[in-house]
Order: sequence, then C-alpha cells, then structure tokens
Amino acid sequence: MSKSLSILVYLKRQKKDADGKMPLYVRVTIDGDTADFALSRRILPDEWSQSKQRCLGKMPETLQFNAKIAKIKGDLTTLFDRIPVTEVVKPKQLIKLYHGTDLEKEQQLKKDQHFHQHVLIIIDRYLTLKNKEKKARTTPIAGPHPDRIAEEFDALIRLIEDFLQQSRTWMDDPVVDKTLMDAQYTFLLKFLYKVLKGTASHETFRKWVSTKNTFLGFLEYRYKADDQPLKTIPLKFAIDLHEYLTLTNSIGNNAAMKYIKNLKQVIDDAVIQGWLPQNPLESFKCTYVDPERQALTLDEVARVIAHDFNNVRLTEVRDVFIFCCFTGFAYQEVYNLRPRDLSIGIDKKNWINTNRNKTKNPEFLPLLPIADDLILKYWSHPYCIKYKKLLPVNSNQRFNEYLKEIGALCHIELELTTHTARHTFATTIAIEHDIPLKIVSTMLGHRTQRTTEIYARASKPAISRHMSALQEKLFGDGRHLHVHDKTYSIDPNLPDKNTTKKARAAAK
Repeated sequence: MSKSLSILVYLKRQKKDADGKMPLYVRVTIDGDTADFALSRRILPDEWSQSKQRCLGKMPETLQFNAKIAKIKGDLTTLFDRIPVTEVVKPKQLIKLYHGTDLEKEQQLKKDQHFHQHVLIIIDRYLTLKNKEKKARTTPIAGPHPDRIAEEFDALIRLIEDFLQQSRTWMDDPVVDKTLMDAQYTFLLKFLYKVLKGTASHETFRKWVSTKNTFLGFLEYRYKADDQPLKTIPLKFAIDLHEYLTLTNSIGNNAAMKYIKNLKQVIDDAVIQGWLPQNPLESFKCTYVDPERQALTLDEVARVIAHDFNNVRLTEVRDVFIFCCFTGFAYQEVYNLRPRDLSIGIDKKNWINTNRNKTKNPEFLPLLPIADDLILKYWSHPYCIKYKKLLPVNSNQRFNEYLKEIGALCHIELELTTHTARHTFATTIAIEHDIPLKIVSTMLGHRTQRTTEIYARASKPAISRHMSALQEKLFGDGRHLHVHDKTYSIDPNLPDKNTTKKARAAAK
C-alpha cells in the first residue's frame, strides 16, 4: 500500500560539463524509496532556484521550461493518485508509466475501448443460439440439428474465455480508471459464462441484462452520461437511484431495492477485482416492505376445480394452476417438467425430482392424488407428446392473462397468478395442515428455511384449529381448568352469559 509521494527537481552537480552547466533531474520518492530521471536541460547553477524548484529569469524559453516542470509534477501526481490505495507502486514503475505516453493515450492504448460493444455482440450471439435451440426443440425436423447447436455453444464458451484473457491487460492495470459500465459488462460476461457452464440460469441472466439497461437509463437521467467512473460514485448514488426508480419510473420499493442490491453486487465484484478499495454503497441498507403472501383458501381452490369452463383453453390453464397449487412449482419449473422428472419414490408413489430454476436447489416431492391425476390426464395430449412435456403450459404472459379470466368466472377477488398457486401450496395446503416448515422448505426448493418463513404467518383457520385443540387439553368440554386430577374456575357462581349480554344491551 503506497501512502506518500514526493517529487524533487534538482541539479546533478556530479555531471557538470566544461561550460559549467549541470543537468536537471527529477527525483521521485514513494514511502522512502527513490528513483531519478533526467530532464533534457542543462543550466548554470546561478540560473536555478532550488527552494522555488524553477529556473530564474523572464525569457520566454525559461518560462516555458518552468511550465514543463510544473506539468511533469502534476502528471506524476495524477498518475500516483489514480493507483488504488491497496496497490503498491515503486518509483521506477511510476516513472515508467509517465514516460510511456501521456495519461489519456496510456488509457486508450491499454483499455479496449470497444469492450462494451464486444460484450453486447457476445450476448446477442448467445440469445440467437438460444432461439435456435428453442426452434430445434419445438420443430425438430425443420430446425437446426442439436449437435450443431451444442458445437456453437462450446465455441461461444471458448470465445468468452479468450476474450476475458485478452482483456486482462487493462483490467489488471491499476493506472487505468474503471467505470461502472466496465464493472457491469464484466459482470454480465462472467455471468453468461456461468450460464453456459450450467451453474446459473438463463432467466436470471436476462434479468441482469434488463438491470444493465435500467442503470444506463438512470445515468442518462441523472448525469446526462452513459457511464460513471467507479471512484467518483458516492453513497448518494444509491439514494438517487432509488428516487429515480420509485418516483420517475413508478417502481415499487421492493423492486427498487432489488435493483440497488444488484448494483451493490456489481460494485462488490469490482472490489474483488481490485478496481476499488471498498464499495462506496456498502453502508446503504436495502430495506424491504414484507408483503402479505396472497393464497387461496381451500374453499376457493375447490371452487376453481369444480367450475365447468366449457372452454378447452381455460380448462387447460385451470388444470396447470391447480397442479401448481398442489405441488408448489413456480411457472418456470412446471413449464420445464418432462416425463424424465417423474420417478417412483420410497412410498411406491409418483414423485417429481427437479431443480428449482431460480436457485438450482433440488425440489422433490410425492404427488398428491389430484396432481397425479392431472399428469395422467395429459399424458397423451398432442402438445405434451410433441414437446416432451408433462403438462400443456402456455407462455407466462398468456398464462397469467387466462388466469384473470378464470378468477373472474369463479368469483375470486384475489388475483390469480402462478405465484398465487405457489403461495397456496405453501400456506393453505402444507403449513395449515401441519407440514413442518423444514419439509415445506425442501419441497419448495428454498436455499434456507428463512425464505420459507414468509409463508408461515398463522391464518385464522390455523389459529382457530390450534387454539381449539389447546382448549380441549386444558379445559375439556367445559369451562374449568384441569390440572392433574383437580379442576379450577374463576368463580363457580358466574352469571349466565346470554343473560349478561341481554342486560348490557338493554342498558345501552
């Protein structure tokens, strides 16, 4: 860690020439370590002021050289200041950087000015491949051959590896200022590499691309620029971003906090790479309003099951929704379900074993009869056979649009979504029927039990059921407290409850 810089210009008296002139040298000292380099100038001793660090005289040439000395000192100081405090730099290294070229040209040479564009090209190539992959899966005869697509994905992986290696020159150079978009595009590229390696999801990657676009919109709105140097980002940056999202874009608090959390993650990655000594947003605490998880009651679930829609489209959407209500699968998981995900469990029942698309955590659960029956119902469905699916699932947008119709037809006030179905399974089907939280957490594919606890708010039916059981244990079928073999009451001569109510009503 380099802490102090000193620059001294002096006459080197040991190299006096025949005319009595001496060369001027610059001495750079960093934390007690020194190195010198010569200036292209020789002068007589009486033409130099050591205390003022300048040549004496008013001649234009003298004034010009004094300006050059001031610029040299300024450039050296600027180079030193641009080096992160966590980096150790020696005087010889600083001098070498100075002699290489001026500061702006140094950065132009070392930093790939087209890095952002190259990343966007790679992302576009990846998304094109994903579309090819989807076409090959949906139209296997007309679409491209799967082996060919796999080869293109492998080539893309190698391209990213090579590109990251080539970019190391400017990425690892402490002199080159890094920007927020440098950090964002580097993060995107590394995340895409994880997706291609199977350790991150395609859907999450798409959200990160959207996040990048949101950050660009904020930079344009707040700074009238398309980027911002990392070292100039203040804590207020997060506050301004929150106001931009909630007030200008009308985004809810929780969604805005999620964006800020993502921003902090990007800058944390920049800190890990040595681009910053610490995250300037570290002290900003993301606070969330814990929303009430909306779930259907068992009566409402039964009403949806019993309704005759007289419409194939709505019937299929209803069936998928009910399947989610009895399994807890999110939209993406139920969309991806295939026959290979079915297996016979230790109880000889059908089980589903898959990975949570969002967290990559395993989800496995035995199927309740109604969910098992729905798989049987659609086993020979043309769509399921053609695309090797367990259920005929529409696109997410269309699916939620059809659910709105279903909710209206079934006279359900709560908005029906795939999230509603997942919450219904966790709360109404599982927790309210005394399934332990740990088991529910495993079936939902949560990373930690804390995530599941948001569903564990006691409902009125659950409170009533448990308090009734408690009353039975403590009071039996009467009003006396039972302790061992004895009974206790407040007052055996209490007035009749109905008589008391009538008397109070009459008094009013």
